[in-house]
Amino acid sequence: MKLERRIALANAVKFYDQCKADKNAVETGAMNDAHEWLIEAAREALAEDAYPNPDDYNPDPAYMINLRERAGLTQVQLAQRLRLSRRVIQYYEGADSTHRNAPFAYQLALESLVRP
Repeated sequence: MKLERRIALANAVKFYDQCKADKNAVETGAMNDAHEWLIEAAREALAEDAYPNPDDYNPDPAYMINLRERAGLTQVQLAQRLRLSRRVIQYYEGADSTHRNAPFAYQLALESLVRP
């Protein structure tokens, strides 16, 4: 993804997060604007890249750990960034009986955080 598209998508996400925190965002229409901007930025970002291929799905905990570490994030930092609990990250990265396969969307989110 080109840097300009990545920045546009990051700005759209930031605006969306601000609207989520604003109690008046729905009444003022800002939340609707945030949704539209976020969807448009995502479409533009995906337009130049191939759409995610489900054949690339790899729920292996070692792969998830590798992606997180390559992104330079701890489990806590990743959880905060993705608005998940740390326990969910532990489930996805665990090799014990508590392990749960991470959804493909989680893998895509992690892959987008890894700098090329």
